[in-house]
Amino acid sequence: MLGNLPSITDLLKQKNTGNPAVQVLSTVKTPEMPLRPNADERRESEAAMIHVQDETPKTSITLADKETSQKLTDKMSAISLREKETETERLARSLGVPYIVLKGFPISPDALTLVPEEQAKQSKSICFLFTGPELRIGTTQPQDPRVKELVFELEERHKTHAVIYLVSEESLKQGFKLYDALPKIKPIIKGVQITEDDIAKYQAQMTDFASIAGVLK
Repeated sequence: MLGNLPSITDLLKQKNTGNPAVQVLSTVKTPEMPLRPNADERRESEAAMIHVQDETPKTSITLADKETSQKLTDKMSAISLREKETETERLARSLGVPYIVLKGFPISPDALTLVPEEQAKQSKSICFLFTGPELRIGTTQPQDPRVKELVFELEERHKTHAVIYLVSEESLKQGFKLYDALPKIKPIIKGVQITEDDIAKYQAQMTDFASIAGVLK
C-alpha cells in the first residue's frame, strides 16, 4: 500500500546509514550513450579514409613503374651495344682486318703507356697488348694514315711486330678509361725555372741601370 512506502527523506537517510539495499541501487550507473558525430565530422572522417586508401597504391605503382622503366632502359641499352658490336665485326670482315671487344680485356699498363693518352685519343687508337715480340693496336679507323704511322713508329722503336684490330666506339671508350688509373708522373725541376713570360716582364722593367738594380734586389 501507498502508506507503507518509504518517503524520499527516509531513503536518503537509509543511504547515509549504509543500507545495503540502497547502496546497490545507488551504485548502478546509467550507461553513457556515445555522442553521434555531426554531418561535417562524418564527411571529414570519410575523406581522410579515402585519402589514406588512395595514397598507398599510388606510391607502390610509382615505384614499380620506375623500376620497370629502368630495367627496360638497361635492356634496350644492352641490345643496342650488341647490335653495334655485330656491325663492327661485319665491317672488320669486309675490310679484311681482325676484330676484338676490349670490354673486360686485361690491358696491361705496359701496353697502354706505349701510346700517350693525347695521341691515342687523336688517332682513336689504343695499344691493348704488348709481349715484346708482338704488339696489338685497336682502333675505330684502321685505314687512317695517322694510325698506320703510329704503328710504324711503334714497330721501329720497340723492334716488334704490330697488328691493327678494328674495335667499336664503346670498346675504345672502355679502353680510354684505363688511362685514368695510370699514375701521373710530374717532371722534376731543379733550380729556378724562368718562363718566357717572366723574361718579357723583366725586360719591360729594366730600362736603365737604376731599374736593373731594383729588379735584381
